[in-house]
Amino acid sequence: MSFLDFIEKLQQKPRHIRVRIMWAAVSVCMIVIAAGWLWSFEQQTKISEQRAPKNDILEGLGAAKSDIPTLWKSLGAGISSFFETAKEKINELKSSSTTSSEIIFEKNSTSEPESPAEALPIE
Repeated sequence: MSFLDFIEKLQQKPRHIRVRIMWAAVSVCMIVIAAGWLWSFEQQTKISEQRAPKNDILEGLGAAKSDIPTLWKSLGAGISSFFETAKEKINELKSSSTTSSEIIFEKNSTSEPESPAEALPIE
């Protein structure tokens, strides 16, 4: 019996039987995968215990702990430079928009529009 024959016979069975077979196959696959994962996990922990003693882990944590203040300082410097740049840009925009609005105000207050096309439409 080939795999294709098995599939054809399975397709001819009623739906509730096919669903049971599906869940049985899923359960078997899940058990095989979980067993393989647990076996590899045990093997990996044995190998890692042989390679690295626990003192190396503590030394790594100590090095990371000593690097944290440097990280915070550089992060703070980056954020403060961002806000300083943003304030400068806002001040530049305020000064340039004030100047242009003053020019527009002076132009509109000294003369009336020459033609109706220059006036804003009212709708």
